Parts: sequence; structure tokens; C-alpha cells
Amino acid sequence: MPTLPSILITAGPTHEPIDLVRFIGNRSSGKMGIAIAHAAASRGYPTTLLLGPVPQPPPADSPYSVLRFRTAADLSHLLDQHAPNAAIIIMAAAVADYRPRQDPATANSKF
Repeated sequence: MPTLPSILITAGPTHEPIDLVRFIGNRSSGKMGIAIAHAAASRGYPTTLLLGPVPQPPPADSPYSVLRFRTAADLSHLLDQHAPNAAIIIMAAAVADYRPRQDPATANSKF
């Protein structure tokens, strides 16, 4: 039996920090990407899911690997690491279009 190609899937939102409390994000649940990952893995494909900050993550006993990200930059780093080894990439994440210029860790918030 031939070896099935590996699949890399992105899912969920990104959260781009404004300061230590607030962020720019969206309401993506990640459910579509999780469902795709489950379907691929249940058919025997080696599957990796790159998953953003979702309210309900997949179960711990998922039949696929899950790597978490928070920001678009985090997702980019994970893609740099894992995309070269994937035969198929499905981009289902809802990535932010903008991010604040200032580093939230050094931001001088005036509350």
C-alpha cells in the first residue's frame, strides 16, 4: 500500500496584541479546520493542525498533531518549520490583516 501524503492545516483566528490587555482579533472558531484535520487523519493521512486561540480546542486524543499559535508572526514561524515537509497545505485560518506597530510588552499604556 502506498504511503499517503502528509497534510498541514491552519485554523482559527490570530490575536494581534495592542497592549498587555487588548488585542485585534476575530471570532473564528477554528471548527472548519479542525473538521478537515479530523477527516484527513481518520482516512489515514499524516496530519498536522496549526491552531490559533480558539474557545474550544480539539480533544486531547485527536488523531492528528496539534501545534498552537497566537499571532500571525507565530503562525508564519510554524509554517516556515512545517510547510516544507507537507505534501498538501490547507489554509483555513482567519489571519489578521493588521497588527499594531508597537511591541505590547514595552507599550506605555495610559489607563
